[in-house]
Amino acid sequence: MRCGRRPLLCADAAIRLYHNRFRHVDIARLGPHHLLKRLPARGHHDPASVHGVLDEALVGHLAFVHDGTPFALPTIHARVGDVLYVHGSVASRMLRSATSQTVCFTATIVDGLVVARSAFHHSLNYRSAVVLGVPRRVEDPDEQRAALDAIVDHVLPGRPAEVRAHHDTEVRTTRVLALAIDEASAACAPAT
Repeated sequence: MRCGRRPLLCADAAIRLYHNRFRHVDIARLGPHHLLKRLPARGHHDPASVHGVLDEALVGHLAFVHDGTPFALPTIHARVGDVLYVHGSVASRMLRSATSQTVCFTATIVDGLVVARSAFHHSLNYRSAVVLGVPRRVEDPDEQRAALDAIVDHVLPGRPAEVRAHHDTEVRTTRVLALAIDEASAACAPAT
């Protein structure tokens, strides 16, 4: 089931829906990180939901630890099949540190504001995706160029065909990481 707008369910109904919908999902493969404990009906573990959010969101955040300090930095990205690509300067602390550890990539799309009579009940309608894994540095120049084109095309569809090819210097000074979309989930806070 894709993330979409649907009525908010009471907690008992949400839990029954969650267990009925995901009894076929291999929970051991997902790991405990992706099971929503609060409002589990908002959780989606199917590739279509995760890919949909990653494909629509223009900005994501890559979380990692560098010298014992956690960081979550914004970056643009692109999904090609079951691989998520991010890029940056070869001097980037984020990209240098990320290949030696498990990272968390998140993307969020805000669909609307929920305004209520009390501030406590204000909220957002959103769709988000979380991908966990250890990224690999893309070493192959052809894969790197294709990933860079995919990132540009994600932000500006059709643009790679309109601009000159990447210079070798640009490719050498840009680092690309590939993160397999193996352990991922999506969450949706639907309109009520």
